[in-house]
Amino acid sequence: MSESLQWFQGASEEEFALMVYRLQEKCDLTFREAIAVLNPNHAFGDLAKHWGITKEAVHNLNRRGWDKIWAVVGEENWDAADELVPTYFTHVF
Repeated sequence: MSESLQWFQGASEEEFALMVYRLQEKCDLTFREAIAVLNPNHAFGDLAKHWGITKEAVHNLNRRGWDKIWAVVGEENWDAADELVPTYFTHVF
């Protein structure tokens, strides 16, 4: 991945890779769904360009990924969702 595509702040590359794997393993997300879920919305344009798809397609990957996560942890189980997708991945502080 190029330097400009490392949007995750506060996490090492290894931790990011582990989160991607956990989402794939526990919630059956695809690689792209997991990457979209673990990135803030402002990074979707860069992801779209990198993958050669539209920004809307990245939003759809994100939405499908979250749908799968909520199906596994339960609609109102915010603590379990935060364990799978820590807030510092999706929000820039």
